[in-house]
Amino acid sequence: MHIVLAISALHHRYEQELSLDEPNAFEAYHAYKSAALLNQALSRSIRPEERDTLWMAATFLGVNAVSTLSATTPQEAWPLKSHESDLGWLRFAGSKMALWELTNPVRQDSLFQNMKGEYAQMFNSIAVDGVSGIPPWLAVLCDLHEGSTIHNNPYFTAAHTLSLVLDQSAEISRSRILAFTSQMEPSFKDLLRVKDPVALLLLALWYERAGPAIWWIQHRATIEYQAICLYLCLKQNSPTEMVVTNNWMSKSVETGLVVSLVGK
Repeated sequence: MHIVLAISALHHRYEQELSLDEPNAFEAYHAYKSAALLNQALSRSIRPEERDTLWMAATFLGVNAVSTLSATTPQEAWPLKSHESDLGWLRFAGSKMALWELTNPVRQDSLFQNMKGEYAQMFNSIAVDGVSGIPPWLAVLCDLHEGSTIHNNPYFTAAHTLSLVLDQSAEISRSRILAFTSQMEPSFKDLLRVKDPVALLLLALWYERAGPAIWWIQHRATIEYQAICLYLCLKQNSPTEMVVTNNWMSKSVETGLVVSLVGK
């Protein structure tokens, strides 16, 4: 019940276009209580009848984590500013996958069984190797070729899942968009933590598509997208960073993406 109240309050803020930077006291309290109860439940053996409830709680807490952003301007946001909570929402997404194994939301008697197709789009591996389906400019940017795999290129999975949503002329399902973060590899997350320019670019391109399509991502996508744009332009100190930024600018028309350094 706590997490339902927290998400309802969050959605109300978005619907009413109220302050999107910080949750109110009501919302924060119920999010905290739901997280505490989830941790308590996971500290012991999970009973079969609890599995769906725990999965729903973890999913809603993930929504809350993505939507909560203290920065109100790009200048205050990661990657321009660093804070211990940076990318915490991605860490939560990774932790949630451990709960997937424990609860199995696609089992026959699960309340979420009818979402099996959506979950397949989110979690099933996109490719084993190669560059099939990846735009040539993106393959060059990520140094991907026919011999590339998840094991020898940290951009491999991110590039494949991103490529599924780059075409703005097509209507993309929410599950396809969420595949980018659901399948994100630890090696790619490590690159984001050190602010690798190519990894930042891929995340920004994903924000470009995810923000308008998924309401709980919109605020973070708007702020951090602009922050990444500014960061890449301000940090053009190395040849790699210059190539990344210039490639992004030159390909923005080709991919249908509108890149702006001052906002959208």
